[in-house]
Amino acid sequence: METNGDYEAIVIGAGLGGLACAALLASDGRRVLVLERNDYLGGRCSAYERDGFTADRGTHMITRIEGGPYAKLIRRLGLEGELRFICIESDDPPLIEFRGCRIPFPFAQWTRLHALALVPVCWRFSAREMVGSGLAMARMIADPGMAKRLDNIDFDTWLSRYMPEGPARDLVGSLPVPLFGVAPWELSAGMAITALQDWFTDASSGYPEGGSGAIAGTLAHFISDHGGNVETSAPVERVTTYGGHVTGVRLEDGTRLRAPLVVSNLGIKDTMSRLIGARRLPGDYYHKVQGYRETSMSTVQVKVALSRRLLDAPCVMGSPDAGIDLAAFYRYILAGRVPSSFMGIVNVPSNIDPALAPDGQQLLLGMMLSPCEAEDWEPWLDLCERGIEDLVPGALQHALWIERLTPLDVAASSGRTSTASLGLAQLPHQVRKDRPSVATPIEGLYCVGDDTGGTAPAPNWPSTAPCAAIGGFKLQSRSIPRPPASGTATTSVSKRKCESSVFYESRVSIGTAHSPSSGGGKSRSLEAACRSGSF
Repeated sequence: METNGDYEAIVIGAGLGGLACAALLASDGRRVLVLERNDYLGGRCSAYERDGFTADRGTHMITRIEGGPYAKLIRRLGLEGELRFICIESDDPPLIEFRGCRIPFPFAQWTRLHALALVPVCWRFSAREMVGSGLAMARMIADPGMAKRLDNIDFDTWLSRYMPEGPARDLVGSLPVPLFGVAPWELSAGMAITALQDWFTDASSGYPEGGSGAIAGTLAHFISDHGGNVETSAPVERVTTYGGHVTGVRLEDGTRLRAPLVVSNLGIKDTMSRLIGARRLPGDYYHKVQGYRETSMSTVQVKVALSRRLLDAPCVMGSPDAGIDLAAFYRYILAGRVPSSFMGIVNVPSNIDPALAPDGQQLLLGMMLSPCEAEDWEPWLDLCERGIEDLVPGALQHALWIERLTPLDVAASSGRTSTASLGLAQLPHQVRKDRPSVATPIEGLYCVGDDTGGTAPAPNWPSTAPCAAIGGFKLQSRSIPRPPASGTATTSVSKRKCESSVFYESRVSIGTAHSPSSGGGKSRSLEAACRSGSF
């Protein structure tokens, strides 16, 4: 790491929350250093290349690309020409498979033809269920202010006011579950309704051109162009303090870096336990942070590269089992038992951006909810693989390669101890004002990401982290005081342009986890990360 002097701000973690925060600080004229323990940028929202395919480490479909937090951040930073989202067209909408029917789902535009496609599903519900579901959905749309009044009851309890117990209520209750990683009877009704209201009012959905890594790459270039520095393979061991004030960080190789402002994107629990420690915090604060509940579910993923195109839609979601019991499906997961039926999503990013796969070929990214821990992940991965084959017949027959990822890979990409995919859960009494603040008891230390910021907007689907990280800190960033100028401090920053704005790690093998880089090695600069990831 080539540095000379101090920084005005150090950001720990180059996930989207950390990079968005660093970009906002850099746009304000601050000297910013971003430190990432992995040798790639973006955390869970990153990409890698294999045999001409560009695949997500996570599984992403970005909603609200016109009016959501991504769009607001891009406009605020003036990056409209640098980062482009490709909108899903209504001519080839996503598909839902449920109760033996495959219907188009109106991410981008709802039409009467789509409504007619719902008839084969709705006739299977009782009249009471159909009326109740209509009343619940109408109430959500007609009363935008109702969500905050329902923060402290669960979503299933609220639905029970309108709908009897049964498959229709399970279906409506399941709509926000992939957004938050908790079951309907755990999820805050206020946050579920907020997410669905935002979905109804801004249904624009799409995918970043160049793959999900393009978001991190664009933000990293912005930081570099504004005098900042982004370092990979630079694991932080400790946040240093003196007299209750932040003084900087210490890396695992012993390097000490000074800054009066440190922002952690590691997650509030890991930040306080691993980077600070209980002895430097008020006891009540430390115990309160450790007492927050994380999401009760994670995900398993199966990525399949196809030798030919098999599906025209950008994604297909749902279950091939016409008799699936959604409530039982979630209970099995919470109990750590493998369900008998698959329910999940298969994204086809190469149908949105053809450059992500070689000509005539196709990339499938399958995902299914899972427990956060399991003694044996193979049955879960096998079920996800069978689900992909059932939703996209012929997928396994025409597979060029298959990669299977578990929640351990999620933890590796994010650098967190926990395998929960979405951080702190959006539960009653743990949302909005009841979530941890971005500020901490240590002066100059802030936390961003999907854990903090009570004013964070509803999440993008299916990953909460990007939206909460960007939106939550975006609303808070102006309140952070500017530290006094150090006068003699300087920063050495490479000004050479990189050839690629997409970052990925090319050394990926089937069935292996992407482990964080070990400490002690020389950190890699932004330019080096670009060179290893150009294509």
